[in-house]
Amino acid sequence: MDVLQAFFARYQLPLEELVRVRKAKLMREWWNAFAAPHKQPSQVWPAISKDSLWEVFSAGCAPSLEGAAAWEAFTQVEPCQFLVAPNSRCPLYRCDATDCGDFSGLMRDLENLLETDGRECLDTYVMDLGFNWTWVFTHESGWGMGPYYAMGES
Repeated sequence: MDVLQAFFARYQLPLEELVRVRKAKLMREWWNAFAAPHKQPSQVWPAISKDSLWEVFSAGCAPSLEGAAAWEAFTQVEPCQFLVAPNSRCPLYRCDATDCGDFSGLMRDLENLLETDGRECLDTYVMDLGFNWTWVFTHESGWGMGPYYAMGES
């Protein structure tokens, strides 16, 4: 059992490992929802590594919230099914938190876990199934980069 499986088991939330979904394909969808719509044809963006797509937020290329503003906005998000995609060898998961009473508390606990015990998960992307929102917990959070919260293009 990896660190994410153990975390969600503690909350008794249904968790499914998505073995047939390619993480690279999912991350292209993430990019198309949260970054690409904000690129203007004449705009030059800094080089953003495919291993650190969240840099689109830290570089100011796509809108996002960070810190207290991000947490405040996330309190309005309804519990739902979501994807957890660590940028590492950790598997991709779908979690069902529709019956979770404190969804933002769950995300805060996930952030704490990733900062303390989740070293193998590095950067972790969390998004609802429709790519309407994303949370990105970065390996740079100790340096003031993240977590980031962004809304997708509707």
